[in-house]
Amino acid sequence: EFLNSGDAASYNNCDGCYFLQTADIDLKDVTWEPIGYSGSTCFAGNYDGGGHIIANAHSKGKADTDEEGNYSSTAGIFGWVASGSVQNLHVKTATFEATGKNDYSFVGGITGVCFGASIQNCSVTDSTLESKRNSNNNCAGSIAGYSTGGTFENCAAKKNDIKSMAYGGGFVGEVDDTYGAGSSKFTNCYAADCTVTATTKNL
Repeated sequence: EFLNSGDAASYNNCDGCYFLQTADIDLKDVTWEPIGYSGSTCFAGNYDGGGHIIANAHSKGKADTDEEGNYSSTAGIFGWVASGSVQNLHVKTATFEATGKNDYSFVGGITGVCFGASIQNCSVTDSTLESKRNSNNNCAGSIAGYSTGGTFENCAAKKNDIKSMAYGGGFVGEVDDTYGAGSSKFTNCYAADCTVTATTKNL
């Protein structure tokens, strides 16, 4: 909660901090807000799920609104992970949806955006992930909606339903390594039995 309070810089975006999940978490009947939701209000710490599950998370996304009332939106357990890490976390039966207004929307089971971060030993299963837009681009993927310079290792995506109006993928929705964070890397990762629907209408 403190990270999304609008004063993330005061907490150094959790850079250098370590978090350990010690039990399974069931978020049924909880309206989830992704941890970190923009480039300035991102999660830069290290989260270790301890091999545990986060189940039944539900989110309509978190908006980052500009002065003109437009906004990007992110949805996932994390919204935006930058230079940090998430490991040993298993997400099951999540329902994540985000809609941007004249800007991007990013949806992923682990994180909406992976910016130069590391995702290791994680899985997303039996989840529904949808990215919408009124214009501009959007992306959705089982593990991450968007990657620039992300490192993915020993991760699995299984039996997920991914919907997008632009970029969509069973594992990552969009890879764009043009932002100086290095090249995205995938080692021992797979997607199986996922359904991906990406339809772009004339706007």
